[in-house]
Amino acid sequence: MSELAPEGWKWAYLGDTCKFTGGSAFKEKYQGNKNGDYPFIKVSDMNLPENGKYIYAANNWINEDIKIEAKTKLFPNGSVVFAKVGAALFLNRRRILSRDTAIDNNMMAAMPHSIDNIYLYHTLNNIDFADFAQDGAVPSINQSQMENIQALLPPLPEQEKIAEILTSVDDVIEKSQAQIDKLQDLKKATMNQLLTRGINHTEFKDSPLGKIPKGWTVEKLSDISARITKGATPTTYGFDWQTSGIVFLKSESVKKDAFSFAGAKFISQEAHDAMERSKIVGGDILISITGYIGSACIYPYMHPEANINQHIARVRVKTQNKSRYVMHFLNTERQLREFLSIQTGQAYPQLSLKQIQDTVIAFPKPDELEKIVNTIDSMGRNIEEKQRKLEHTKALKKSLMQDLLTGKKRVKVA
Repeated sequence: MSELAPEGWKWAYLGDTCKFTGGSAFKEKYQGNKNGDYPFIKVSDMNLPENGKYIYAANNWINEDIKIEAKTKLFPNGSVVFAKVGAALFLNRRRILSRDTAIDNNMMAAMPHSIDNIYLYHTLNNIDFADFAQDGAVPSINQSQMENIQALLPPLPEQEKIAEILTSVDDVIEKSQAQIDKLQDLKKATMNQLLTRGINHTEFKDSPLGKIPKGWTVEKLSDISARITKGATPTTYGFDWQTSGIVFLKSESVKKDAFSFAGAKFISQEAHDAMERSKIVGGDILISITGYIGSACIYPYMHPEANINQHIARVRVKTQNKSRYVMHFLNTERQLREFLSIQTGQAYPQLSLKQIQDTVIAFPKPDELEKIVNTIDSMGRNIEEKQRKLEHTKALKKSLMQDLLTGKKRVKVA
């Protein structure tokens, strides 16, 4: 205990505040039931949309007979659960059980006995398990390690007050995320409607894409684009990575309708010039062509020239005002289904440049095209603004947690 505790607080081992226990083996013959007496959750169940903070949903359920036969342990409502093995350990996700639940043997539960369970949840969220995980091919953390982690512990009334404050922030975050999710669903539905049925059309015709509004045209990407290319790796040209220079993008940068610098590296100007075919400029459409294929975004106009790797295709539409329309069209559910139907490779799906070049797009007349793009873009900007506010709230919560859980800021308890 290297630091002094705030007045009235104390340093405590987590093992003195709660009991840590690993989950049960979950044999395949017991899996697959969608209802039963008890949920049996795996690490992947923490990804379910319903399971943001509390575990409400599960992909597998067991009944009382299976519980007895398999000697399955149940963990009580209020326990805090988390991954204890594998890469998921480093995601630092914690969840609170909302009912008696079984967990598999890749998870661990903390059952509080002398600590408020919501305060425990936030305390565990404030700990990076990577600092305690055992090294090895498969990272892990065990019961003894968890018990010996030290944390600051205020009196119970203060724990409850801190938990109440952080829960109120969690509620704001949860409501904001729910609103964003609804807006994203609305945007997806609007895109699928506008980019296949147009605006107020009553007459339709057959096309390679199915029924489209009469008066629309169908063109190949190769016919409306300058040269369609894909990226490369600078090391194949004899160049190394740099600490600064020209931005080099990987497939992580290509999200549906959204560009990011995730995973970006740097190359020299010399390497950039040598890799002429994979240069990109503002307004270029980027398409993910390996792995999670089909996502498309636009490289923003305000950014300088950059370069891309071999997992990204570059489409440079000849007419600038068509670029955003094409990008939105490529992100429709219909086009994604088309890409999935023509992809090659089972273990590592991919699209060829020829398949990208042969992709057909349905185009409305210019006035309607502009209205469609403006409508979709407006919805996107609304979502982005709400997402920025959400990220700001999350950052505030992180700062607030640091202050409250260390006693830097004290709360008043009635």
